[in-house]
Formats: sequence, structure tokens, C-alpha cells
Amino acid sequence: MRCVPVLTAAVVLLAAPAFSQDALHESDGRYAFRSADNGVLRLDGRTGQVSLCSRQETGWSCQAMPDDRVAYEREITRLQDENAALRKSLAEARPAAPKAAEPKANEPKQNELRLRLPSQDDIDRMMNYVEKMWRRMIEIIGNAQHDHEKI
Repeated sequence: MRCVPVLTAAVVLLAAPAFSQDALHESDGRYAFRSADNGVLRLDGRTGQVSLCSRQETGWSCQAMPDDRVAYEREITRLQDENAALRKSLAEARPAAPKAAEPKANEPKQNELRLRLPSQDDIDRMMNYVEKMWRRMIEIIGNAQHDHEKI
């Protein structure tokens, strides 16, 4: 029987630290608290801000801990704004693309082949050109033979 009171006292003594830690881990709905080396960490459930609360001479005070996430979000916002401004200035600097000319009724469409035959005037001009070239070639050959016979 003597063991029962000793055993009960041991259980109560061992359970006391567990109960005190659980009190620190409780949440009041907005804030959650965790014990830390220099005090208590307070997590704001709405904003995600973490503060280190510690006992001072004047009472408890909490100091917000630096949050890299806020700095990253500010930098992302700054870069997004800069990107939008650069896109806008680039769009303003580019000349407007010319509108595609609509094909006339008698013109072929882009994928449609259309054969255009030469007119009689085109044929006459071409024949005059070939005739001049032929005469010039005969003249050059005749001059070359004449020069060769002199030698």
C-alpha cells in the first residue's frame, strides 16, 4: 500500500511539465504560442507574422521577427511592375504593323496560281531584242574571222 502514494506522487510530478508545455502550445484562435530559448514564439494565424515575446523589466513585450517571405513578395511585386512598364514602353516603341492589302477582284489569292500570257506587244519587243542580239553576234563572229585572215 505504501507504493500507491509514492507512485501517484511520481505520476503527478512527471505530468506537471507536460501540462505546462501544453499550456504554451494552446491557441486563442488567432495566435499560437510555442516555447523558445529566450521566451515564447507567437504566430499570428491571420497574417503569418512571427514574434518573439519575452519578459522585460516593464512586463512582457513582443518583437516581430524578420520575415524573408515579405521581402521576397515585395521584390516579386517590384519586378512585376517593372516588367509591365517595360512591355508597355516596348509596345509603344514598335511601329504599327501595316495592314494586309485586300486582294482585288481580278487578282489571284495568295494560294491561287494564275498564269498571265504575254501580249502581242510583249512578243514583238522580245523578238526585236533577240534579233538585235543575233545581228550583233554575227557581226562579232565576222570581225573575228576577218582579223584571223589578216594574220
